[in-house]
Amino acid sequence: MRVYGDMEDMVNKNLLFMSGSVPLAWEPVTTRLALFLSSKVKCAVVAGAHIGYYALVLAKTNPDTKVYAFEPNPLIYDRLIDNLELNNASSVKPFCVALGDAHGHKNMFFDFGQSSFLETGRQHAGSGEVEIVTLDEVFNKRDVLPDLMILDAEGYEPRILAGATAVLDRAAPDVIFELNPKALRAAGSSADELCSVFSSRGYLVYIIEEVHSTHSLFLSDFPIRLSTYSGSLPKGQSFVNAFATTGLMVLL
Repeated sequence: MRVYGDMEDMVNKNLLFMSGSVPLAWEPVTTRLALFLSSKVKCAVVAGAHIGYYALVLAKTNPDTKVYAFEPNPLIYDRLIDNLELNNASSVKPFCVALGDAHGHKNMFFDFGQSSFLETGRQHAGSGEVEIVTLDEVFNKRDVLPDLMILDAEGYEPRILAGATAVLDRAAPDVIFELNPKALRAAGSSADELCSVFSSRGYLVYIIEEVHSTHSLFLSDFPIRLSTYSGSLPKGQSFVNAFATTGLMVLL
């Protein structure tokens, strides 16, 4: 995988400084989980696709996978397109829209790392109105449904799922998502509300035990470790990546 790099973006910074020693250095445990799942994935959704890291991980690992990548920030979307072209990732279909619970438009604060519908107090690279679509709308007339969804929406994950009830009920995709109680509260939701969307459908929710200090030379040295979500985050962590599945996880 190759990506255009700069120092404005947190993912780029991590890849720039660590890629010489750790392949796929951004979130190595979550990346390994995505790689583990990718061999059987025919269709995937990446919401908050950003510069294309996870979309490219899936596309490069399994070129037969159709990847629908959603990135509403036009500044980052341009970089996403550049990276898809750089990697000849023709199986990735990009959309410069946000996902939500209803079709519409909403003002977004643009940032090179964490764009949001909420005013966060960070220095922004501007703001503008973005289009919002639902996953049920996107897949209503398509001949394929997602087997895997990767969601990073700065607290708006419950709204994405509210707009994907038909997808969840028909396909029961595995879901990797950010679980950030502070961002969820700011968006008018909660970690319990988010996880209840899954538990009400028979999913099990796990915390991905991510490694934040990458000192190894090999991605294989970051084993996939999951712990059952029990209603609170591990001590000292303000957010985690999580994994929801209806299947039995056997990690090799």
